[in-house]
Amino acid sequence: MLIHYFTLLKIAQSLQSLIGSKLIEVYSKEKDTAILQFYNGSQFFNLKFSALTNFECIFLTDKEKKKSNSINLFIDIYGNTLKGINTFENNRMLEFVFPNSHLYFLLFGKSKNNLIYTDNNDNIISALNNNRTLFDSKFEISKNKLLDFFDFPENTTILKALSNCELNFGKFYAQEFLYKYNIDAEIPLSDLSNTELKEIHTNAINFRDEILKSSTYYILENDKKEILFSLIPLQDYPKIIFQTDDINQAIHRTYSLRFSQFKFKNLYSQLYKIAKSNTDRFLKKLEDLKNIEIIIDLSNKYKKYGETLISANLPNDKGKDEIEISDFEGNLLTIPLDKKLNIKENASKYFDKYKTLQKQIKLSTIQQKDYESKYLEWQEILDDLQKINNLKDLKSHFKKWEQYYKKFMDTKDKDLSEKFRRFELDDDWTVYVGKNSENNDELTFRFAKPQDYWFHIRGASGSHTVLKGNKNTTPPKDIIRQTASIAAYYSSQRNAKYVPVAYTQRKYVRKPKGANPGAVVISKEEVVMVEPGLPEKDV
Repeated sequence: MLIHYFTLLKIAQSLQSLIGSKLIEVYSKEKDTAILQFYNGSQFFNLKFSALTNFECIFLTDKEKKKSNSINLFIDIYGNTLKGINTFENNRMLEFVFPNSHLYFLLFGKSKNNLIYTDNNDNIISALNNNRTLFDSKFEISKNKLLDFFDFPENTTILKALSNCELNFGKFYAQEFLYKYNIDAEIPLSDLSNTELKEIHTNAINFRDEILKSSTYYILENDKKEILFSLIPLQDYPKIIFQTDDINQAIHRTYSLRFSQFKFKNLYSQLYKIAKSNTDRFLKKLEDLKNIEIIIDLSNKYKKYGETLISANLPNDKGKDEIEISDFEGNLLTIPLDKKLNIKENASKYFDKYKTLQKQIKLSTIQQKDYESKYLEWQEILDDLQKINNLKDLKSHFKKWEQYYKKFMDTKDKDLSEKFRRFELDDDWTVYVGKNSENNDELTFRFAKPQDYWFHIRGASGSHTVLKGNKNTTPPKDIIRQTASIAAYYSSQRNAKYVPVAYTQRKYVRKPKGANPGAVVISKEEVVMVEPGLPEKDV
């Protein structure tokens, strides 16, 4: 609902005050987001655009501050005056018009979200997500012609027809309309007369106009605690948790609430998995130790066998598989023997087995106490976790039990990746660059996987560069060239026109014994000539 066409119309209306302002700066401080700062001569405005899947939105905010690691975007457009803001019929997109360029905010959902910078002829100059398919192409505005309500096949349900017809309701507003007029959502169009269909269509037009005239914006919640932004109250989301006449405030708050929910669910799921698996693990270990009684009985039997053989004063000969002898209590005892050993050697063998099992028993007793302690600890952690239902309390819980959780959390690659320069070439391919000799070794031999691609300037000093993507996919030529350009840029040949860059899969790179940090040997390589340079965005 944040990217519903009706919502975008309202957003565009709220942003009209930006027209005439100068675009001061565009920067990104986190993946798939951009902040646009405008100045109207007396006041600064920050416009946040999120292309994150499931968090697509655009809104004005005064709570954004540029970080030191932020990446500047679209530098050529800085200082230009915003001339107009346009929407496109039935299209989830906004256009910002400047004297010699355009910015297109695409809110199509999933990987189609983007912020595209073009010239006046709509030739793409750059983009927030610089997918290779955008290079040297022209931006085309898609024309979404929706099917007329009366043109749907007769077997179409009234809900589907209203959701997808020219009225552009979508599912939620279509359902609300049907609730309001007490119409069965699953009834096919064929069951309705022409008069009934015309009446429904007329009422639907009026309902749409009511939505568009609404000046109150709602944040709603359903029984599953799911958050939804809406221009009107909805029966399927009965709880109104916030309402305002400021659409930017409403969208910002919705974005924040949903992000908090997302973070909570992800962290909770991770912590629950750790706590539950450890609780179950130590419980199973305790159950396995119940077999200790069997070991104790066996140990006592071996001791008795040894003592009986020693005290019986038997001939010390070999060759018997077993012997029948009375124990100390006068009971007849059959003792298995190793016929290769004499009586004393068999007795000694049983004493050795007894001693071995005694050590095992002693260790098991220690283990049992340890397992009991750890089981109770993890059970306490799990019980504490299951009482939590918000992000603030979850963070406090994690801080309290961090020493228990931390070693089970999959942070190795994440922690390592933060040590290197990182460039996202598109949705599939990411480049990592070492910062010094020791860092190069870490990148190549700890972080990189055998199937990853490894790059280095040929015949000169430079940083190790690793390309990661789909392990079963060979990088396209343009991805190879982009990565090679990055490797060339972080080398002693940065200012050269064209330089050779060698590349191969990481499995063909090895470190000679005793070699200096950063030194490697390549057993197989290809070479590409490139111009040193960086992509638009460094994350």
